[in-house]
Amino acid sequence: MKVTHVSVAVNANPQFYRFWPYLKRHYKENLGITPLLTYVGHHSDDAWRALEGDEGVEYLPWQGDPSALWQVPWAKFWRASTCSDDDVVMISGMDQFPRWPGLLEQDVPDDAYVAMLHLDDYWRAPERLRPETREHKTWHGNLPSAYQFARSKTFREIFEFDDTWAEEVAKLDAADLWTYRDRPDRGKKWGIDESWSTNCLRRHRPRVRTPVGYRILELMGRMKTPCVMNRDEWFGYEAHIRNANWRKAPVALEHLLATFTQ
Repeated sequence: MKVTHVSVAVNANPQFYRFWPYLKRHYKENLGITPLLTYVGHHSDDAWRALEGDEGVEYLPWQGDPSALWQVPWAKFWRASTCSDDDVVMISGMDQFPRWPGLLEQDVPDDAYVAMLHLDDYWRAPERLRPETREHKTWHGNLPSAYQFARSKTFREIFEFDDTWAEEVAKLDAADLWTYRDRPDRGKKWGIDESWSTNCLRRHRPRVRTPVGYRILELMGRMKTPCVMNRDEWFGYEAHIRNANWRKAPVALEHLLATFTQ
């Protein structure tokens, strides 16, 4: 199974939507993958006006509480489910740039769902967690909403999306699942996308595959070789360009695009 499309999402936060020109170049020119961007917000947003009409960009209306930022990562899953049945779609972040193409092609069954971590491994050592998250993260680890891929029809089968975006948001908003109570800066129910998706995947555990080679790359990532930007790191399998130093980001991104080799 080889990734054909990547689904990312953004709102009006300029720290993220400014990555789009670089991200689409990297996927199209370096990886041969079609990038899909979903904008979640309002038609009146300046950010939407700047993105509207660009190839691969679609719009979803913001639903309800303006602090419910989790709608943005969940839009990546929603968009993946709207592609053609056999399109292989990966969900990822606007600031994540894969450096190892082998990660994006795996020898797995056609109906498999590929996830970058085992379903019980996304947690940190308890002593590194805040008290509010310690119990959950120690015993109920969730998958991050990135580097997961499957055929579009598999997304629909596993996550059982509602008929409309409004109904889908209302469903997750009403879900009684764990969220990051210690992240008020991220708004209401931040993390519900991870809890909901992981809960769905556990019900389909036999279909979930961890890609060959990922464990080695995970260890490489932990070495955290310094990047050209403060607090930013080149990982063994990706360049994760954190948004804290946007002033320097274009330099690092142009370097990545210019020096990338298959």
